[in-house]
Amino acid sequence: MRFLVDNALSPDVAEGLRRAGHDAVHVRDYGLQAASLPAVSEAIEKGAVVVFEEARIRVRSLPIGAD
Repeated sequence: MRFLVDNALSPDVAEGLRRAGHDAVHVRDYGLQAASLPAVSEAIEKGAVVVFEEARIRVRSLPIGAD
């Protein structure tokens, strides 16, 4: 399992998870501490999975595959 640690938590949380053998990064590691939340807030409120990648942001409405 991979972890993306939110900006509300210390980067030390991601470091601790890495030391414990997990794949973990903090949003600051990607420069996303001010991540495009306004751009995806409506989708999140409606129920969506949002994936922040280095070059893009993916939004998948839930349930996935629904028309």
